[in-house]
Amino acid sequence: MLNPGAVVDGYLVESVVGRGAMATVYRVFHLERQSVHALKVLHVGDASLSDRFAREVQAQRRLLHPNVVRVDGLTEVDGLPGLLMELVPGNTLLTVISGRSLDLASVDALFAQVCDGVEAAHALRIVHRDLKPGNVLVAVQEGRLVAKVSDFGMVKVLGDSFTGPALTRSQSGLGTPGYMSPEQVFDAKRVDERTDIFALGCLLFRMLCGRAPFSGELREVLQNAAKGEYPDPLSLRRDLAVRHVETIRACLQPNRDRRPPDIAALRALHSAGLPQR
Repeated sequence: MLNPGAVVDGYLVESVVGRGAMATVYRVFHLERQSVHALKVLHVGDASLSDRFAREVQAQRRLLHPNVVRVDGLTEVDGLPGLLMELVPGNTLLTVISGRSLDLASVDALFAQVCDGVEAAHALRIVHRDLKPGNVLVAVQEGRLVAKVSDFGMVKVLGDSFTGPALTRSQSGLGTPGYMSPEQVFDAKRVDERTDIFALGCLLFRMLCGRAPFSGELREVLQNAAKGEYPDPLSLRRDLAVRHVETIRACLQPNRDRRPPDIAALRALHSAGLPQR
């Protein structure tokens, strides 16, 4: 635990901004550059978690987009790995939507921004593999909500756009049940950008309907995702537009070949009938 006033690698610790089971996040100030950042420090020096941090830095240093949390580098705090990144003033999307129903315009705006951030990752052949409300930060900038995709520790990089076995290896069992595509569970080596499309459908369902499409015991969640069985969104929220239902239906296809092939196709579905941005 770092105390305010401590200096780590040229960063002055100002305060704790968040604490979870695996890590604590601090607001820090770079003394030379006079800039504010976030420092996430793991509670344990587990090698696999350190590898996740390394993958996150390697992937996101090339991923500069207003809807993606910027990562600045790695450091070490008393032998524990620390991740330096952009400080986003606000809450996770999970906190924003918990216990409340957002109006459709706000959902549409936030979802479009998340899609923009994911599209930037896909342009670099980066598959996030863990898109969920807890991995999206929401800030208020100039009076509007701004979504920023975070936590790229589970990434899979397709092709040869990056080097290094820790970044390119395929691992099974990565992700969060309720947002994982069937192929992510049963055929992890074949995961591609369409896995993120599936997760975006789960995310949109959660934002619109107040619950994830697949719930229950783990086995039931995975089986229902594999069969494409989930409640009719209109049974949970009657003011949804056809485009909302069609977008969810397309994204949550168990067969990835039947999903939108990319974010551009997903965006066309989601914005059908809306004025162009």
